[in-house]
Amino acid sequence: MTLEASPPFAEWRPASGPAPDRAGLDEAAAAARDRLAAPALAPRRPLVATGHQAWLWHPGILAKDAAARACAEAFDGTALHLVVDHDPPSELRVAVPLRDGDRLTVEEIELASPRRDVPPGWQPPVDPATIAAALESARARLGARLARPLAPLARAFADPPACATLAEQIGAAVNRLREAEPGAMPLAFLRELLGTRAWADFAGRLLRDAPACAAAYNAAVAAHPDAGLSSLSVGEQRVELPLWALAWGEPRRRVYVAAGERAARFADGTPLAERPDAVLAPRALALSAWMRAWGCDLFVHGRGGGVYDKVTDDWWARWTGGALAPAVVASADLPLSLDAPEAEPDDLARARWWRHHLPFNADRVLPWARPQRAAKRAILRAMARETDRRRRARFYRSLQGINRALAAAATEHIDEAESAVERARAGLANRALLRKRDWCIGLYETRELAALRPARGRATTGEAAPLEADGRALSSE
Repeated sequence: MTLEASPPFAEWRPASGPAPDRAGLDEAAAAARDRLAAPALAPRRPLVATGHQAWLWHPGILAKDAAARACAEAFDGTALHLVVDHDPPSELRVAVPLRDGDRLTVEEIELASPRRDVPPGWQPPVDPATIAAALESARARLGARLARPLAPLARAFADPPACATLAEQIGAAVNRLREAEPGAMPLAFLRELLGTRAWADFAGRLLRDAPACAAAYNAAVAAHPDAGLSSLSVGEQRVELPLWALAWGEPRRRVYVAAGERAARFADGTPLAERPDAVLAPRALALSAWMRAWGCDLFVHGRGGGVYDKVTDDWWARWTGGALAPAVVASADLPLSLDAPEAEPDDLARARWWRHHLPFNADRVLPWARPQRAAKRAILRAMARETDRRRRARFYRSLQGINRALAAAATEHIDEAESAVERARAGLANRALLRKRDWCIGLYETRELAALRPARGRATTGEAAPLEADGRALSSE
């Protein structure tokens, strides 16, 4: 397992100074506590936050939570996990490892079919019976080939609490999967926060200063091309903002402000005010900026968030001239223990070489073949001196006869060499799955996940590994 923190964990320091009014955050965490039996949010400072989408997490996400909790404890504060429930796609799939002899494969099990174009916080839960049937069907079909049991996933989704959204249903299941260390954390769903005064003030600031906001945003994006973010559309007639418009059961839509106005509009020019059921929500950089300006004293990102949040800092400084609460990075690579061979390309090359040469060199593995080895050397010396082609051919036939006899006596060794080739071939094919870091946490044993929690006040690593985008961060663009 590889744990990483950037900067090193011992250097993490939450922001100090007066805290903003976070009553809305407290209420959102209380709502999650009441509906999903999540832990309560303690009224202490500092508040160390992290977050991720509503999906079946891998251990790297738990590592963020574990590091956030450890940091909060070190400063006598509290930690919070923000569920980013406005970020599609809403997929309910789980990849499971299969084993056939020495060979590993992977199969994706579709647990249910929610709408993929609608955020999980804006569509209803799926029927738990559908998930139970999908897991039972997979168990019956795959049987002994399953390298890890599916029972923990089945228990996690069984008899769910009264959930209002698909995101809450997934959140409840994830909480059950993580009952062991590193343990559950207080939760807040973004959907609950969009009705707070703090969000209304933040969104209003973007709307009132749309041209300057977008110009600073685009300048920051251009200054950090490695983040892979797209610029906002800026024209003479309208300016795009880093916001989404959301309505129940609908795909999210981009938001614009017309020249000389301060009101939000859809791409077709329709005022958002004409859709009273629609709400504004932050896109990736705006979400991070808002949380770090209001919702926490330190934010813990994963690898992807650590890359794009450099743009957040740059944008905020260019636009407001101010600074945000610090952001840090924590993640982990925790492969599944699958008890299968792993090999490098050189291992396969060596195995193939030995399998090819062994039938002609069986005297090397047969302890009683010293006379035959001496005879072969004598024939080879004679062949080297002989110039007559016919006599050289007789020597060669004699050499072949000795090799055939030795090979016939070494069939067990030759079979083992052939097996070694197959093991190396399987090990090379297994390598990607044995190093895969994004298996669902429901496939791990309790003791494996417990290793993700750092000791109180201890650094996870002295130096962080190079940061790489890991597919999903706090929120996608």
